[in-house]
Amino acid sequence: MDLLWMVLLMVLVCSEAENVVKVRAVLGEDVNFTCSINHTDIYWYMEIQNQLRIKIGQVFSSAVPSYFYANFKTKYLMVKNQLVIKNVSAEDSRLYFCRRTENSSGDTFLLISDVSSSVNRSIPPPVSVIKAWQKELVVLTSFSLNAVLFVAVLAVGSC
Repeated sequence: MDLLWMVLLMVLVCSEAENVVKVRAVLGEDVNFTCSINHTDIYWYMEIQNQLRIKIGQVFSSAVPSYFYANFKTKYLMVKNQLVIKNVSAEDSRLYFCRRTENSSGDTFLLISDVSSSVNRSIPPPVSVIKAWQKELVVLTSFSLNAVLFVAVLAVGSC
């Protein structure tokens, strides 16, 4: 049983170890991320609050891109395997991710503007984004706790 927990821990740690592509941007200009995933369906995410990932949207081969929030259409443009951030501001300096599916590995980009990144991390995201993610975080936490409980019941049952 201890071996199982060690393997699980290694999988979790290794899944977060990724190469980060640093991209410099000039405030007020557009910046482009190109995902190396050679697939027609791609999910784009950004990190807020140094750990919280929020979906920007997804691009499908046969459809118009789907944005997670309607107001993201004015800030982001998704075409095939590319994400364009329009009119870069200091608030945009953060991590961005592309994935083939919601839970797969992919590319990670760090957007660096000409403003100090320590200042950028202190700028809060819009209130509507925080409220929406608080609801999703509760669901995710509940799901995680149920998964842990399920594994514990399986472990006790196998003894």
